[in-house]
Amino acid sequence: MSKQKKFILSSFLLTIVFILAQISKSFLSPFFISFFLIFLASLILFFVFYSLVSSVKRLILLITLPLGLLLAVNFFYNLWPSALVWRAILILFLFDGIYASVLVTNIFLVSLEFKKVPLYRAAFTIGFILILLELFLFYNFIFSFKFYPWTNAFLIFLVSWPLLFHFFWSAAISEKEADNQQLIMFSSVGSWFLSQLGLAISFWPVNVGLASLYLVSFAYVLGGMIQAAIKGKLFQRTFWEYFWVGVGSLVALFLLTTIF
Repeated sequence: MSKQKKFILSSFLLTIVFILAQISKSFLSPFFISFFLIFLASLILFFVFYSLVSSVKRLILLITLPLGLLLAVNFFYNLWPSALVWRAILILFLFDGIYASVLVTNIFLVSLEFKKVPLYRAAFTIGFILILLELFLFYNFIFSFKFYPWTNAFLIFLVSWPLLFHFFWSAAISEKEADNQQLIMFSSVGSWFLSQLGLAISFWPVNVGLASLYLVSFAYVLGGMIQAAIKGKLFQRTFWEYFWVGVGSLVALFLLTTIF
């Protein structure tokens, strides 16, 4: 079977698994459903990528992007409008998103072997957008439960770390692959900073959607600065561009909270 057929088939199967998981929520525990979804999705993704890589660690890293999207949409599903047409739109989006994430992952895999791939830059950008989208859905789910602020901070760190690590790893493969300790440090510092921002926002009188959006905007700033540093391109102009995006988000947070 060709790789393209594998990608389409895996996207279709993952979407079917997702639909069955949502149907099963009416009579099974959501925690059991989530665990079973992770298990089946991992098996399907292993089937797609196992023959392309020799390292189990790299294989786990490669499935992070599509698996993260599947889990994010799974957690966000009950917050989405329950009308059939809206559910159909979300499922269609999931299929397209999984297919895009698998294609992006494949380009990263090829980049690991050949280093210079014409589609790498586009794949990197799409991958970053998918990660920010996944973070938004995860943050939305976390804030919607109205947990204690410290619980929010812990959960935000938990979901941010693997996605940031994947993003920084994908940035590192374009030049020379950074060592794992450096990537772990960047991911830990970035996730900790986001968790502290999440802690602060938890005290702020702002709705769930805006809180998630603000936190994602800071994830964009942090991720953008760190990936530029990994690539050796964190110039003064680049720093100030990201810095002012962060300042603008903070000002907007204050203004909208004061107005509404």
